[in-house]
Amino acid sequence: MPPIPYVLIKEDKVSSGTGFENTYYSNTSFPRTNIEVLTVNYYDDYNFDLAGSVLPGAMGAVYNHTVTEKVKGLPTGNRVRVLESNPAKWITTVNYYNNKGQVIYVYSKNEFLQTTDIVKSNPDFVGKVLETTTFHTKTDDHLLGTQIITDTFTYDHVGRLVSQTQNINGARASEQLLKNTYDELGQLTAKAVGGKTYAAGPLQQVDYTYNVRGWLQNINQDTMSRPKIGLQLIIKIYATFLCT
Repeated sequence: MPPIPYVLIKEDKVSSGTGFENTYYSNTSFPRTNIEVLTVNYYDDYNFDLAGSVLPGAMGAVYNHTVTEKVKGLPTGNRVRVLESNPAKWITTVNYYNNKGQVIYVYSKNEFLQTTDIVKSNPDFVGKVLETTTFHTKTDDHLLGTQIITDTFTYDHVGRLVSQTQNINGARASEQLLKNTYDELGQLTAKAVGGKTYAAGPLQQVDYTYNVRGWLQNINQDTMSRPKIGLQLIIKIYATFLCT
Protein backbone atom coordinates (compact mmCIF):
# COMPACT_ATOMS: atom_id res chain seq x y z
CA MET A 1 0.00 0.00 0.00
CA PRO A 2 1.50 3.36 -0.98
CA PRO A 3 2.07 5.81 1.88
CA ILE A 4 -0.71 8.25 2.59
CA PRO A 5 0.35 11.70 1.39
CA TYR A 6 0.85 14.35 4.03
CA VAL A 7 -2.05 16.80 4.05
CA LEU A 8 -2.12 19.87 6.26
CA ILE A 9 -5.62 20.86 7.29
CA LYS A 10 -5.81 24.17 9.10
CA GLU A 11 -7.44 27.56 9.09
CA ASP A 12 -5.77 30.92 9.72
CA LYS A 13 -6.93 34.07 11.48
CA VAL A 14 -8.00 36.66 8.95
CA SER A 15 -6.13 39.95 8.86
CA SER A 16 -9.23 41.93 7.88
CA GLY A 17 -12.97 41.41 8.01
CA THR A 18 -14.78 38.86 10.15
CA GLY A 19 -13.83 35.70 8.26
CA PHE A 20 -16.02 32.67 7.64
CA GLU A 21 -19.41 33.07 9.36
CA ASN A 22 -18.04 35.72 11.72
CA THR A 23 -15.44 33.31 13.16
CA TYR A 24 -12.48 35.52 12.18
CA TYR A 25 -10.90 32.43 10.59
CA SER A 26 -10.50 31.49 6.95
CA ASN A 27 -12.33 28.66 5.18
CA THR A 28 -9.73 27.19 2.83
CA SER A 29 -9.38 23.55 3.92
CA PHE A 30 -11.61 20.63 2.97
CA PRO A 31 -14.55 20.53 3.49
CA ARG A 32 -15.52 24.07 2.61
CA THR A 33 -19.28 23.60 2.19
CA ASN A 34 -22.15 22.22 4.30
CA ILE A 35 -20.32 23.22 7.48
CA GLU A 36 -21.93 24.01 10.82
CA VAL A 37 -19.42 25.63 13.15
CA LEU A 38 -20.02 24.67 16.79
CA THR A 39 -16.88 25.78 18.64
CA VAL A 40 -14.23 28.40 17.91
CA ASN A 41 -11.12 29.04 20.02
CA TYR A 42 -8.93 32.15 19.96
CA TYR A 43 -5.33 32.73 21.03
CA ASP A 44 -2.61 35.41 21.07
CA ASP A 45 -4.85 38.48 20.64
CA TYR A 46 -8.37 39.88 20.89
CA ASN A 47 -9.09 40.13 17.18
CA PHE A 48 -12.52 38.51 17.28
CA ASP A 49 -16.12 39.33 18.18
CA LEU A 50 -15.94 40.29 21.89
CA ALA A 51 -19.74 40.24 22.24
CA GLY A 52 -19.91 43.53 24.10
CA SER A 53 -16.64 43.35 26.01
CA VAL A 54 -13.68 45.68 25.41
CA LEU A 55 -10.00 45.46 24.56
CA PRO A 56 -7.49 45.19 27.43
CA GLY A 57 -6.29 48.76 26.90
CA ALA A 58 -9.77 50.08 27.68
CA MET A 59 -10.04 48.25 30.99
CA GLY A 60 -9.03 49.55 34.39
CA ALA A 61 -7.18 47.64 37.08
CA VAL A 62 -8.72 44.45 38.48
CA TYR A 63 -7.92 43.92 42.19
CA ASN A 64 -4.92 46.21 41.63
CA HIS A 65 -3.72 43.97 38.79
CA THR A 66 -3.00 45.65 35.46
CA VAL A 67 -4.69 43.98 32.49
CA THR A 68 -1.97 43.15 29.98
CA GLU A 69 -2.12 43.18 26.20
CA LYS A 70 0.82 40.73 25.95
CA VAL A 71 -1.09 37.47 25.62
CA LYS A 72 1.01 35.58 23.08
CA GLY A 73 0.47 31.85 23.56
CA LEU A 74 -2.51 32.29 25.88
CA PRO A 75 -6.15 31.37 25.17
CA THR A 76 -7.98 34.69 24.89
CA GLY A 77 -11.49 33.49 24.21
CA ASN A 78 -13.89 31.02 22.68
CA ARG A 79 -17.34 30.83 21.17
CA VAL A 80 -19.72 27.89 21.61
CA ARG A 81 -22.88 27.65 19.55
CA VAL A 82 -26.12 26.76 21.30
CA LEU A 83 -27.31 23.58 19.61
CA GLU A 84 -30.36 23.81 17.33
CA SER A 85 -30.55 27.58 17.70
CA ASN A 86 -31.83 29.27 14.56
CA PRO A 87 -30.68 31.87 13.91
CA ALA A 88 -27.42 30.84 15.56
CA LYS A 89 -26.91 31.98 19.15
CA TRP A 90 -23.51 31.84 20.81
CA ILE A 91 -21.92 31.71 24.24
CA THR A 92 -18.86 33.93 24.02
CA THR A 93 -16.12 33.91 26.68
CA VAL A 94 -13.20 36.37 26.82
CA ASN A 95 -10.20 35.90 29.13
CA TYR A 96 -8.01 38.72 30.40
CA TYR A 97 -4.64 38.36 32.14
CA ASN A 98 -2.23 40.25 34.36
CA ASN A 99 1.48 40.67 33.64
CA LYS A 100 2.22 37.19 35.04
CA GLY A 101 -0.19 35.46 32.67
CA GLN A 102 -2.74 34.80 35.42
CA VAL A 103 -6.45 35.05 34.60
CA ILE A 104 -7.92 38.03 36.46
CA TYR A 105 -11.06 38.83 34.45
CA VAL A 106 -13.44 36.56 32.55
CA TYR A 107 -16.34 37.95 30.49
CA SER A 108 -19.08 35.60 29.29
CA LYS A 109 -22.10 36.50 27.16
CA ASN A 110 -24.90 33.98 26.59
CA GLU A 111 -27.09 35.09 23.70
CA PHE A 112 -29.60 32.27 24.25
CA LEU A 113 -30.26 33.01 27.94
CA GLN A 114 -29.59 36.73 27.48
CA THR A 115 -27.18 36.77 30.42
CA THR A 116 -23.80 38.33 31.04
CA ASP A 117 -21.37 36.99 33.63
CA ILE A 118 -18.18 38.72 34.72
CA VAL A 119 -15.72 37.09 37.13
CA LYS A 120 -12.93 39.17 38.64
CA SER A 121 -10.14 37.23 40.37
CA ASN A 122 -7.39 38.23 42.77
CA PRO A 123 -4.52 35.71 42.57
CA ASP A 124 -1.49 35.83 44.86
CA PHE A 125 2.14 35.70 43.74
CA VAL A 126 2.08 31.97 42.94
CA GLY A 127 -1.41 31.99 41.41
CA LYS A 128 -3.67 30.87 44.27
CA VAL A 129 -6.97 32.72 44.06
CA LEU A 130 -7.58 34.79 47.20
CA GLU A 131 -10.92 36.29 46.18
CA THR A 132 -13.34 36.34 43.27
CA THR A 133 -16.23 38.67 42.54
CA THR A 134 -18.92 37.48 40.14
CA PHE A 135 -21.42 39.81 38.46
CA HIS A 136 -24.46 38.09 36.94
CA THR A 137 -26.84 40.17 34.83
CA LYS A 138 -29.87 39.14 32.81
CA THR A 139 -31.10 41.44 30.08
CA ASP A 140 -34.39 43.24 30.87
CA ASP A 141 -34.47 41.84 34.42
CA HIS A 142 -35.42 44.99 36.28
CA LEU A 143 -36.59 43.14 39.38
CA LEU A 144 -33.38 41.51 40.58
CA GLY A 145 -30.82 43.52 38.65
CA THR A 146 -27.16 42.51 38.80
CA GLN A 147 -26.32 39.82 41.35
CA ILE A 148 -22.90 40.24 42.98
CA ILE A 149 -21.28 37.19 44.59
CA THR A 150 -17.96 37.45 46.44
CA ASP A 151 -15.99 34.31 47.31
CA THR A 152 -13.03 34.50 49.70
CA PHE A 153 -10.42 31.75 50.02
CA THR A 154 -7.82 31.15 52.74
CA TYR A 155 -4.85 28.78 52.67
CA ASP A 156 -2.39 27.37 55.17
CA HIS A 157 1.40 27.77 55.14
CA VAL A 158 1.87 25.08 52.46
CA GLY A 159 -0.89 26.34 50.15
CA ARG A 160 -3.69 23.95 51.09
CA LEU A 161 -7.21 25.33 50.92
CA VAL A 162 -8.47 25.95 54.47
CA SER A 163 -11.76 27.77 53.98
CA GLN A 164 -14.12 29.33 51.47
CA THR A 165 -16.76 31.88 52.36
CA GLN A 166 -19.36 33.49 50.13
CA ASN A 167 -21.26 36.73 50.32
CA ILE A 168 -24.22 37.62 48.08
CA ASN A 169 -25.10 41.23 47.31
CA GLY A 170 -23.21 42.61 50.30
CA ALA A 171 -25.20 40.72 52.93
CA ARG A 172 -24.23 41.38 56.54
CA ALA A 173 -23.37 37.72 57.12
CA SER A 174 -21.35 35.52 54.78
CA GLU A 175 -21.95 31.83 54.20
CA GLN A 176 -19.20 29.37 55.01
CA LEU A 177 -19.08 26.98 52.07
CA LEU A 178 -16.32 24.82 53.49
CA LYS A 179 -13.62 24.60 56.13
CA ASN A 180 -10.95 21.92 55.82
CA THR A 181 -8.87 20.28 58.55
CA TYR A 182 -5.66 18.36 57.79
CA ASP A 183 -3.50 15.99 59.83
CA GLU A 184 0.29 16.07 60.22
CA LEU A 185 0.71 14.17 56.93
CA GLY A 186 -1.36 16.68 55.00
CA GLN A 187 -4.36 14.38 54.58
CA LEU A 188 -7.82 15.88 54.68
CA THR A 189 -9.43 14.60 57.90
CA ALA A 190 -12.54 16.78 58.18
CA LYS A 191 -14.60 19.10 56.02
CA ALA A 192 -17.16 21.45 57.53
CA VAL A 193 -19.81 22.37 54.97
CA GLY A 194 -22.33 25.21 55.06
CA GLY A 195 -23.54 27.54 57.77
CA LYS A 196 -23.11 31.19 58.66
CA THR A 197 -19.62 32.38 59.52
CA TYR A 198 -20.82 33.48 62.96
CA ALA A 199 -22.71 30.23 63.69
CA ALA A 200 -21.55 27.80 66.36
CA GLY A 201 -21.20 24.91 63.93
CA PRO A 202 -21.54 23.93 60.26
CA LEU A 203 -24.59 22.44 58.61
CA GLN A 204 -22.68 19.24 57.95
CA GLN A 205 -19.40 17.70 59.09
CA VAL A 206 -17.67 15.19 56.81
CA ASP A 207 -14.91 13.10 58.43
CA TYR A 208 -12.29 11.02 56.62
CA THR A 209 -10.03 8.24 57.92
CA TYR A 210 -7.08 6.57 56.18
CA ASN A 211 -4.95 3.47 56.61
CA VAL A 212 -1.16 3.50 57.06
CA ARG A 213 -0.65 3.67 53.29
CA GLY A 214 -2.76 6.80 53.02
CA TRP A 215 -5.68 5.04 51.36
CA LEU A 216 -9.10 6.44 52.18
CA GLN A 217 -10.96 3.94 54.36
CA ASN A 218 -14.07 5.60 55.72
CA ILE A 219 -16.23 8.65 55.30
CA ASN A 220 -18.35 9.56 58.34
CA GLN A 221 -17.94 6.04 59.75
CA ASP A 222 -19.08 6.93 63.25
CA THR A 223 -22.33 8.44 61.99
CA MET A 224 -23.41 5.44 59.88
CA SER A 225 -25.80 2.85 61.27
CA ARG A 226 -23.62 0.13 59.76
CA PRO A 227 -20.10 1.60 59.71
CA LYS A 228 -18.46 -1.44 58.08
CA ILE A 229 -20.35 -0.85 54.84
CA GLY A 230 -18.12 2.05 53.89
CA LEU A 231 -14.94 0.14 54.72
CA GLN A 232 -16.02 -2.93 52.71
CA LEU A 233 -16.85 -0.77 49.72
CA ILE A 234 -13.41 0.88 49.74
CA ILE A 235 -11.63 -2.47 50.04
CA LYS A 236 -13.59 -3.83 47.11
CA ILE A 237 -12.71 -0.82 44.96
CA TYR A 238 -8.99 -1.08 45.73
CA ALA A 239 -8.99 -4.84 45.23
CA THR A 240 -10.51 -4.38 41.79
CA PHE A 241 -7.99 -1.63 40.99
CA LEU A 242 -5.00 -3.78 42.04
CA CYS A 243 -6.21 -6.78 40.08
CA THR A 244 -6.49 -4.79 36.88
